Amino acid sequence: MSVVRIARLVTEPMIQQGGGAIVNISASDSQEPDLGTPFSGTVRAAMEGFTKLYAKRYRRDRIRMVSLAPFL
Repeated sequence: MSVVRIARLVTEPMIQQGGGAIVNISASDSQEPDLGTPFSGTVRAAMEGFTKLYAKRYRRDRIRMVSLAPFL
């Protein structure tokens, strides 16, 4: 929920300033689930979905949200 909380805090100020960007750091298990970390992969996949929805919702306000998922 940290990604959602931050988005709620910064969205209105970003709209008022004319836009901005939010970068979320994820992990490779959001795309390639690992049986060793099922909870982490599930939560990160949900974050990826939220990122896409948020970016679509606020693109007209010139706010971008992206998620980086580095592979090790």
